[in-house]
Amino acid sequence: MHHFGVEVSWKVPTGKTEMEFRDMQCEEDRIVSSVSIHTYTHAEGTVNLHFVSFSEDTVIVTGFGPFGDHKINASWETVKLLPSLNIEEEFGVKLIIHEIPVTYDYVAENVPMLWKEHEPMLVVHVGVSSLASGLTLEVQAHRSGYCRQDTQGKVPPRNEISSGKAEVIQPLFDVEDVCKAVHKSNIRVPTCCSADAGRYLCEFTYFTSLNIDNLRTAFIHVPVLNKPYSAADLAEGIKAILRVLIQQLRARQQDNCLNNDVCSVKSV
Repeated sequence: MHHFGVEVSWKVPTGKTEMEFRDMQCEEDRIVSSVSIHTYTHAEGTVNLHFVSFSEDTVIVTGFGPFGDHKINASWETVKLLPSLNIEEEFGVKLIIHEIPVTYDYVAENVPMLWKEHEPMLVVHVGVSSLASGLTLEVQAHRSGYCRQDTQGKVPPRNEISSGKAEVIQPLFDVEDVCKAVHKSNIRVPTCCSADAGRYLCEFTYFTSLNIDNLRTAFIHVPVLNKPYSAADLAEGIKAILRVLIQQLRARQQDNCLNNDVCSVKSV
């Protein structure tokens, strides 16, 4: 998303109060621009608004490359199907997918760069777990305890993430509500929550993004392919999760709008 400050003037529609007019700005069908009002003045029926506009809502979804016994990583095989599922058209977002090599150095350097380059509204990391029997949403990530070597035979210095201060970070999404909502969507793959993301590259990546913005970060573990769910099954499940996450974000934006902070609404 590209941010820019602008001051514009609109005529208050006849018969509308200033507050009613501001509320009208929250009724956009697509979030292709969000309005964060800083100052406004009345002058002969004109409202002057200074706002920050976001050109587009960007959603980044990542999967991981091969490692260990996972010569074909179910997470990337699933994620790379997402562009074919009409997510951009249905949700009104720009979808970016990215494959992450299973190395600590790559994550530490490149995940923050993804955030900086794209300024996304949402980042969802997807990893594979041999223990998963369905789609598993992780509810927390730890800063330390990364003792397992990556595909380059390395571990992080002191087995921890140097950029973090908190030992544990949780997303601000209501993860249990996400699971309940996805259950109602009648997807084939079951969904559950987990408090153990594995203390490997999955959790390392999750913490890295949560440390940047836990308001806009989520992590999903998928099971090994075809036991019994195909990549297509899992991709449909992730699409359903994305729908709910975006709904939660936009509901939060709507609440901000009603509090005269940010105007942006979209139904998906």
